[in-house]
Order: sequence, then C-alpha cells, then structure tokens
Amino acid sequence: MVDLGDKSELSFVMASKYREHIVRSLYERPKRASEIASELNPNSPPSTLVSRTLSILLKKGIVECLTPDIRRNRIFRLADKGKRLAEEIIKILGSSSFTTSRHYAGARIL
Repeated sequence: MVDLGDKSELSFVMASKYREHIVRSLYERPKRASEIASELNPNSPPSTLVSRTLSILLKKGIVECLTPDIRRNRIFRLADKGKRLAEEIIKILGSSSFTTSRHYAGARIL
C-alpha cells in the first residue's frame, strides 16, 4: 500500500511517459541511460533526455546511481521508493510489458 506522500510521487511518475517507462524498466534490473533510451523504439529519444529524467528521479529519491564516481555510462537502479512506485504502476496498468500499455513512438498515449 502506498502512503499519501507516495501517491503524489506516483502521480508525478505517471504524468510523464518517460518517467513511467524508466521506473518500470529499472524494476526489471539496473541499467544505463543508453539501454533505457534504446528500449523506447522505434523512435528512441536521445540518451540526454533519459539522462535528464534520471537526474530528476535521482533527486526525488526514486532511483539510485550505482556508479556515481564515473561521468559516463552510469548504472541506475530503483531505490526502495521507486520499487514501491513500480509495483503500484503495475497494479494499475497490469503486469504485461510496459510497451503494450502505451505507445512510446511520438506523443501518443493510449
């Protein structure tokens, strides 16, 4: 169960297809920004967009950086808060692949 603070965080994550994708993707396993960007096929956003989104999620305590001492190719994973949020998103949208719940090519959201 999510507390009231996490509900606003849940709304924050779900308000952006990129934030939602990153949280659901990192629920599978730790990844680099470039790996996450390549999942957003067929028109992958630049890694810089994913990196900026990861920075926002990092500041909010939703993700953690496993390799903070390196500048490029850092590896990210979900923090405990991010894991709880991912589980809530899966409850809401279902456990099927996140790419089936939304169309990530362009701005179309189903």
